[in-house]
Parts: sequence; structure tokens; C-alpha cells
Amino acid sequence: MDWANTMAHDRLRAHLAGSARALTHRNFRLFFLGQAVSLIGSWTQMVAQGWLVYHLTGQGSWLGLVGFAQQAPIFVLGLVSGTLIDRVDKHRLVFINQCGLMACAVVLAVLTLSNWVQPEYILVLALVIGTINAFDIPGRQSWMIDLVGREDLPNAIALNSTTFNLARMVGPALAGALLSLVGPGWCFALNALTFVAVLASLAAMDRPPRQPPRPRASPLADMRRGFGFIMGEPTVRQTLALLGLAAITVMPAPVLMPMFAEAIHRAGPVGLGMLMSCLGAGALLGALRMVVLPSPPERLRRIPAEAAAVLGVSIMLFAAVPQFWLAAVLLVPAGFAMVTTGASANTLVQSLVPDELRGRVMAVYASIFVGLTPFGAALGGWLSDRFGAPATVITAGAICAIYALWRRIRSR
Repeated sequence: MDWANTMAHDRLRAHLAGSARALTHRNFRLFFLGQAVSLIGSWTQMVAQGWLVYHLTGQGSWLGLVGFAQQAPIFVLGLVSGTLIDRVDKHRLVFINQCGLMACAVVLAVLTLSNWVQPEYILVLALVIGTINAFDIPGRQSWMIDLVGREDLPNAIALNSTTFNLARMVGPALAGALLSLVGPGWCFALNALTFVAVLASLAAMDRPPRQPPRPRASPLADMRRGFGFIMGEPTVRQTLALLGLAAITVMPAPVLMPMFAEAIHRAGPVGLGMLMSCLGAGALLGALRMVVLPSPPERLRRIPAEAAAVLGVSIMLFAAVPQFWLAAVLLVPAGFAMVTTGASANTLVQSLVPDELRGRVMAVYASIFVGLTPFGAALGGWLSDRFGAPATVITAGAICAIYALWRRIRSR
């Protein structure tokens, strides 16, 4: 019995060690640690920004408008940013983007702490942040393979998702506490400070020797090649279509959380932090599942549709129940399914795309998965002001669940 226990223990240790193999690469380890700090600040700012907008306006349509401004540039600039990303030094691009995001946080903190902030100012800053993210998100996604290599890329994506969703759990809870104690301005100041960690990690990385420039086709021809690959690869095309529907229907649900916390459940900023943290806790569990129990390639093709169906049903139930505690609990499976949908689709698409097209394809991925969300957020905000947040979210969840189930049946 002792021998069997020892063998099982050794197998478990080996499995767990393999689950973090991407961290054996020094540059990825630095990036991972810097992001772990910075993303907590980013989620703190996101929650505080939504709370401040709703406090200043009292309207769900303003929440949707700010969400639209912060993410619409990712959709509009998708193929353009991807073509640029495939042509430049990704390390330098990410460093410049992070500096720009830090500057936006500083400006927002100064405006808020000085009592000069207005909804219109937040809207403009959201548009600037969205424009930067149009280059930063696909830049970081396509950079992963340079940090870890192709073999460890799925593990790096899963670990990166874990960091993102750990921050998604910690950041909103921290924002709820800071909003109650010192107000939103200090949430923005905290976010600005956390960028020091990611900038320091980028500066400390080992840089490979600069490669001589290779002859390239015109930017328009490069864009056509990226789009042609997507349209010619059925699995990539169908996965992106599923992500697009989810982005319009259920992914914008967190934008309406201030309405649920304040107008529906009367739970205040602490309640908002709790709702967002429950969503983040479920997302963290989903990310950890992908790290510890990665799916085999044949199974990976079915996971996005299955997870999107669970997400739609969970969001419907969350919006339908009147009890605050039960609504918060239902956000745990919703968060689990949300990150599983996105991360499994990311891994699937990156496993199929050739390296020379990675920036362009991942820019389209970001423009669909992230960039379409503001259209859903704007529509959801408008509908919530007219029909109520619960009816809006229930309808969105039903549409997503029905399409995902249909997609899953078709994939058999």
C-alpha cells in the first residue's frame, strides 16, 4: 500500500510539474509575474470605472456606451493591427502599449481625485484605452510563441488565462473595498502603480539578436492572406463565429453588473465587488482546469460550443433569481464557462495557424471575441433601460445557449 501511495504521489508531482512547464522559460516567467500584479490593478480600475459612470449618470446606457468605447477600436482595427504586429518587434510594441495604458490610468486618477471627472472625460479615456488594446491584446497573444516555443504554447495560454482570472477574482473584491473606503480615484491610482511591475519585467527580459528585415508583401496583400486563411479553415471559421455570437450576447453581461448590484439587489459597491469576484472565481477555476487537465486535440474541438452553452444557461439563471446570494453563486459556473469558451478557442485557433500569420489571425480573434463585446454592451445597456436588466440578460443567454447547442450537435 505504501508503495502504491508513493507511486501515485510521484505521478501527481510529475503531472503538476508538467502543468507549469511554460514557467521554465525565463522570459515567460518574468512576463507571467509582471502580468499577475498589473492585471489586479486593471480589474480594480474596470470595476471602479463602471461604478463611477453609473454613480455620475444613473443610466445603464452610459455603462454600455463606455464599454463600447473601450472595446470597439479592437473590432475596428483588427486586421490593420494584426498586419502591423506581424511586421514589428513584439517586445517593443508591448512595452509601448503598457506605457500608454499606465498614462491613461494616471490621467483618470488625477481627474477623479481632483473632482474634475465627468462622464464625457471617462468616455474619451475609454476610447484611448481601447485603441491601445487593439494593438496590445493580439500583440501579447501572438508573442506567446516567442516566449515559450510551439510545444509549450498551450500551457502558456492556460497559465496566462489563470493569471488573468485570478486577477479577475481579486481585483473586483479589492475595488469594492476601496470604493467603500476611499472612492474610485484611488482605484485608478493603484492601477497606475501596478504597471511598474509589468514594465520592470519587460525591461529585465533577455532579448534575442536583432534579425535582418525580410522582404514583405504589401500591407493589403498581408491582410488578404490572413483573412483568406480564416475563411479557408473550417474549424477556425466556425470557432470564431461561435465566439462572435457569445461576444454580442453573454460576454457583455459584466458591464451591467452595477445595475444588478445597485438597482436590482440593493447591495452597493461591496455587493458589486462580490458579484464580480464570484464571476472571477469561476473563471479562475476554469483556467486552472485547463492548466492541470489540458484537453486532448480531438476533444478540444468540441469544448468551445459546450462551454458557451453552459455560459448561456448560467447567465439566464443568474438574471432570473431574486436572491442576491444565489445570483452570486450562479456567477461561478458562468465564469468557469466564460473562460473555458475563450481559452479553449484561443488554444484551438493557435494550434492551427501558421507562425507567419499568427499576428493577423490573433488580431481577428481579438477583434471578434473582445471587439464585438462593446456592440453587445451598447445594445444591452439600451435594452436594459427599456426592458430591465434581468429580461435583457435572460434573452441574451437563451440565444447563446441555443446556438451553441446547435453548433455542438453539428460537430458530431
